[in-house]
Amino acid sequence: MLEPADFDSFFKKFKSDSVYQVEHIKFPIKITVTEDDRDSVTYIKKNKWHYVRLTNNKEDIYKKARSNKNSVTVQYTVEDTGILMSFDFAYRDGKWRLTSATDSSD
Repeated sequence: MLEPADFDSFFKKFKSDSVYQVEHIKFPIKITVTEDDRDSVTYIKKNKWHYVRLTNNKEDIYKKARSNKNSVTVQYTVEDTGILMSFDFAYRDGKWRLTSATDSSD
């Protein structure tokens, strides 16, 4: 069982393993897309989820913010592309899960 301090190990596997990823998402997941200063919210069910491959290219930048020991937000940007995503994770019932995501890309 992962302890909250093991978020980095969890996230490494989450971003590289499609089966592991889907097992660690709280469905239906809330997806917010911000366009022209307006938010559009969608809830995606498990059977509609598409694997989000978060690569480790040199242009990829990950920033982790831990609001408390059971909550982490990861901001993902790709240099010079306008891509900006935020992923919210919570540690509950003995495991980390993705609970929501926000796309603020240009």
